[in-house]
Amino acid sequence: MLELCAAATFDAFFVSRGPEIELFGRLRSQWNLIDKSKFDSLESDKSGEGCLSSSEKEWLASRRVVTSKLQRILDEVQPREDYREFAQLTLRMLGERDVHDGSCFRIPGAYHRARWMAKGIYCLKIFGFRHQLQLSKHEMNSLRRIYLFITTIYATFWFEAPVTTNSPTNDLLMLQLIEDFADVDLKIAAVAAKKLRLQLWYLSEDLAALPLFSDEVCDDDKRAIVTALGNEPMSEDVRRVCPNKIVKFRSLSVAHFVTRRSLNLFEISSFAV
Repeated sequence: MLELCAAATFDAFFVSRGPEIELFGRLRSQWNLIDKSKFDSLESDKSGEGCLSSSEKEWLASRRVVTSKLQRILDEVQPREDYREFAQLTLRMLGERDVHDGSCFRIPGAYHRARWMAKGIYCLKIFGFRHQLQLSKHEMNSLRRIYLFITTIYATFWFEAPVTTNSPTNDLLMLQLIEDFADVDLKIAAVAAKKLRLQLWYLSEDLAALPLFSDEVCDDDKRAIVTALGNEPMSEDVRRVCPNKIVKFRSLSVAHFVTRRSLNLFEISSFAV
């Protein structure tokens, strides 16, 4: 789900007619000429296309909580080295200078169009070393907008995605943040929201009660879910929430999607055991 969201965000700004993405090829060809000690954060530019607008600066300031989350992620064992590099680069983009030094930057390698991670790492490096590369105004502006979204919203949800019991809560929270982000960047918010709205599996009646088994969900939210288990089920038994039936997610909680049909989760779990 999150791979599709990030890929759609990138494709909204960059289109390539062949297997090679020209922007990435430029980084590979100039990699040995780049001073790796000069990696610039999102806020380093005071003017030009790389400079944050006032609304972008306000948004970035409001989302500083992601730095502590990403630092905690780095303290954990990561299953893949590229996951760890992605977290490190994201923190550097947020201005955390002590995450790793220039000697730790890995040489840009192969990437696959179907996988977001490699493209994400490429773009973070390109924007971080933007003053040492020849980038057009479109490229500079697009990369800045993409990575404001990636660093302040996408990254932390990516690392939490493997925890199934948190998925309904995380999907709803991400949709709510994207709706707020529309005031900062309407285009990116529209693209990301459209893609996520087609993947509302975990907010279905059958899976919405999963947060009951999560250590990250507070007791009040769990009580609300338990209470909602008595609600009448929807007239149609669907495995995915219809996106057209929900205009805004901002005022909703996971309990909103829970009904008596959510008890199916417990029956399925008992068979699994």
